[in-house]
Amino acid sequence: MENQDNSPVAKLENLFTQHFEQFAANPAMAAVIFSEEIFQNEKQLADHVFTIMQGTLDHVAGIIDEGQKRGQMRDDVPPDQLTMLVIGALRLLVTRWRLSRHAFDLQEQGAQLCKTVEQILRK
Repeated sequence: MENQDNSPVAKLENLFTQHFEQFAANPAMAAVIFSEEIFQNEKQLADHVFTIMQGTLDHVAGIIDEGQKRGQMRDDVPPDQLTMLVIGALRLLVTRWRLSRHAFDLQEQGAQLCKTVEQILRK
């Protein structure tokens, strides 16, 4: 029997949870990470931010690909497209939280988002 902590779904949930915890504890971090437009005129910084973003996309796509290969996640959509949906949902929630001046509990809303993402991804 597979250990749930090692399942691709659990890996994604842990990744999301860590991000929401970090942003809730340090809101300024979210403002910097999700404000890449301020770096667009600084090639070195823009390249660095792009590298970080691409690394995150590759990591999440790898987890989704693993889930598809294990038969635990839907395989009718390519991993890179599911990754865009997952990361986009995370970014939108954090941006909404930030722009609302933290008017809601990010970790609570993040946990709800994780459940929804899991429903979408599961086979």
